[in-house]
Amino acid sequence: MTIRDRTNLILMLVAGLPSIILVCFVPATLCTPAPAYGWLKEACGLAMEHPIVFVNVLFFLNVSVGFWIVGLIQGSFWLIDPYWTFIPPLIGQFYLSHPLAVHPMTTRAAVAMALVWIWSIRLTHNYVSSLS
Repeated sequence: MTIRDRTNLILMLVAGLPSIILVCFVPATLCTPAPAYGWLKEACGLAMEHPIVFVNVLFFLNVSVGFWIVGLIQGSFWLIDPYWTFIPPLIGQFYLSHPLAVHPMTTRAAVAMALVWIWSIRLTHNYVSSLS
């Protein structure tokens, strides 16, 4: 793996951090109890009351806008391709761990989420192994 490949791999992980942090920590940790003011109060309200809208706004800002800016700076929009390996499991985990989820820990939900993670890991492995 070349230095450029390593740099691109790090950039790929760092560019996705806002989505990873918000999906993993907003509903369960940052919104309990609800913050009193500021952007986090608005984000928590959206995440708790309208989870589908929250996920769409989050990924629009992080993926569409954020990656577009990174692409303009780099002169290449390669970053969006590997990011599709992260989006499905993040969305699945968000919905599975959401407080409004109905029966989130059924066998069916666990198997479905496990299959999404396996698919994502396989796809990420294929992408990373193609770098060398």
